[in-house]
Amino acid sequence: MRSRTARHKEASNFDLKYQNDDATPVPWHPGAKKYFAERGVQLK
Repeated sequence: MRSRTARHKEASNFDLKYQNDDATPVPWHPGAKKYFAERGVQLK
């Protein structure tokens, strides 16, 4: 599997510490919630 940055240059600016419920008005997809949880990111 290719890295995020190999797929899209802007992905290099993605930081898990900024991903939370306040970061988006759209509900998180269940797969995204699982991804974040596996990496220790707490979502409400």
